[in-house]
Amino acid sequence: MARPLQFAAGVRIVLVAAVATCLGGCAIESLFVGSGCTDHDETVWSLHEPTDPSTTLKIEDCRQDSDACEVLCTMELDANVSNVNTMTDCQVRFESQTVHVDVKYDVQSTDPGCQTFGDDQPVVGTPNVGGG
Repeated sequence: MARPLQFAAGVRIVLVAAVATCLGGCAIESLFVGSGCTDHDETVWSLHEPTDPSTTLKIEDCRQDSDACEVLCTMELDANVSNVNTMTDCQVRFESQTVHVDVKYDVQSTDPGCQTFGDDQPVVGTPNVGGG
């Protein structure tokens, strides 16, 4: 009879530790699912032609072949957003002398409990920086 009680107590300790770890502000689902530290964003850049030669080449490639538009989207995303995890969608529209680059992407959340420190792994809670 003692074993089932010991197992239940162990499960309670694990659950209490998980909840206590999350008091730093992270979402409960991030402890179990792992998706609570990703934000979904969308940005539209309007490029006015003529542009620099490299961008012009990518625009013309995209104009001729829609599969080549991803290169243009990636270039704009890399140039303008520093913490991108994944590009999730890329749409390019041509309007007279303006090219609209619409990119959806995922970024690391800046919510408490989702900070990363060099190894790109979420750190739950607040680190003890002062050593005290």
